[in-house]
Amino acid sequence: MGTHRYLSRSCRFETVSLWTASSPAAAEQLLAEWFQQPRGVARAYDFFRGARPHQAWVRTVWQSRIQPSHSFTLWLLARGRLPVRARQDYLPDRQCAFCGHAEETLEHLFFQCGTTSRLWGRIRAWLLMRPEMTTFRRMLRTFRQRYRRPSTVTSARHVAMAALVHHLWSARNALIHEGRQLDEERLYRRVQTHVYRTLGVYTDQELRRGAEMEIEP
Repeated sequence: MGTHRYLSRSCRFETVSLWTASSPAAAEQLLAEWFQQPRGVARAYDFFRGARPHQAWVRTVWQSRIQPSHSFTLWLLARGRLPVRARQDYLPDRQCAFCGHAEETLEHLFFQCGTTSRLWGRIRAWLLMRPEMTTFRRMLRTFRQRYRRPSTVTSARHVAMAALVHHLWSARNALIHEGRQLDEERLYRRVQTHVYRTLGVYTDQELRRGAEMEIEP
């Protein structure tokens, strides 16, 4: 099977749009440019990815304790590439899938919506985190700068942060595509259970070990 035929079948416009372009039309233009280039796997990777400068949040996103699928979702959020409705110009309805009261941007969906704000509040109270998470940039900066002291509670915070982002995105997709309503309590307990199992601890006292050494401003 020729390279052109293979890419024609395997590269969907929405996939290219997710990674590199901003719309299906831009993705189509990018694919047209690609077919004029010398081709190969390495060349395709470099062409569609483009040159990327080092990002300070990379070590926050990719950690051994964070489940790879959670890191991947977090990475897409950090890159601003999750296809929320505000990024899809062809949609007639761009309202938040959870509340329906505001445009579904990354900041609204993950931090400002009443549903997600309540869940963040519970996670912060559980793991003794004072800073509020209002944007994904502030979240990544907070975790990179403030929560870096080696301790059980630091690991718990990072694992919980990535798990919450991932499960929120999964819940949003399940609501849109399957009509499955978000159960806040169940999602919160799912994040808690994941943290306990990942770190191998069984009580909040163990989990919060190290928090007493922190000095909050």
